[in-house]
Amino acid sequence: MKDTNVIEFQAEISQLMNIIINNFYSNKDVFLRELISNASDAIDKVRYLQLSDENYSNNKEYHIKISMDKEKKILSIEDTGIGMSKDELISNLGTIARSGTKKFYESLKDNNDNIDLIGQFGMGFYSAYLVSDKVVVTSKKEDSEPCSWESEAKSSFSVSELEDNEFNRGTKIDLYLKDNMDEYLKESNLKDIIIKHSQFINYPIELYIEKTKEEEIDEDPLPETEPVDAEAEPVDAEADKEPETVDTETVDAEAEPVDAEAEPVDAEAEPVDAEAEPEPVDADAEPESEENKNNSRIEDVDEENEIDENEEKPKKKKKKELK
Repeated sequence: MKDTNVIEFQAEISQLMNIIINNFYSNKDVFLRELISNASDAIDKVRYLQLSDENYSNNKEYHIKISMDKEKKILSIEDTGIGMSKDELISNLGTIARSGTKKFYESLKDNNDNIDLIGQFGMGFYSAYLVSDKVVVTSKKEDSEPCSWESEAKSSFSVSELEDNEFNRGTKIDLYLKDNMDEYLKESNLKDIIIKHSQFINYPIELYIEKTKEEEIDEDPLPETEPVDAEAEPVDAEADKEPETVDTETVDAEAEPVDAEAEPVDAEAEPVDAEAEPEPVDADAEPESEENKNNSRIEDVDEENEIDENEEKPKKKKKKELK
């Protein structure tokens, strides 16, 4: 938003707005009728320019849109009409009193019910303050930047140029409703007012409403999530198994050959130990080596005896020969 200009209301308009704000007129529905009527007039001007000026935009979107923000308590009326420039916002909505302003002001002092005739005096816009504490007007013409007009119906209003160029041609009026005006946030009430007061408008009136859509939900929502868990479980199971199989197979496979090779070593070690008992290392380490020594001695003695016997036999033969 660019620089904002604060401007004082023209005296007669300021007095008129004070009367409207403090008015206890029961039929406040007229504000919607007047704002829709102004929107229709703005679209009429666009159609006239499109017929009379060949260089004017050929955008033929003609509609009036009514929407609401229930949380912020804002009622919006938007049109695709001719729009207003910054200077036109200042002149049309604040400083220059129309010819019928004074007459309308005098009529209100005599009878507050005459507020219903506000549109006939060209002052229909100010009926917005029957239901609003603050009014914000955003508008754009074909050949100008979008601008904003804002006032709380006090002694002044502010006007500023907007940097948002996405706002199309036309005017949008945001009404910040009073605390006791929630009835104008009800779609059914707005629809009744439009049908009653604006059914002969030449352009479509779009009422944007909020709808609550009910959808059936399964009593047990878990089965909907079970497929996801079921798909996730195999992934986890495989993820758990893969390291396990890799670790156990590789480690066990490597460990088993080692054990298998170790067992033959032990099997071969037993005969080696049995035959190696006479070895000096085992003889010095184990007492059983003495028996081995005895056995070895016995074997040695037997060998000597065999030799002696063989030697004795020839000796006997020699003796016999001598005889």
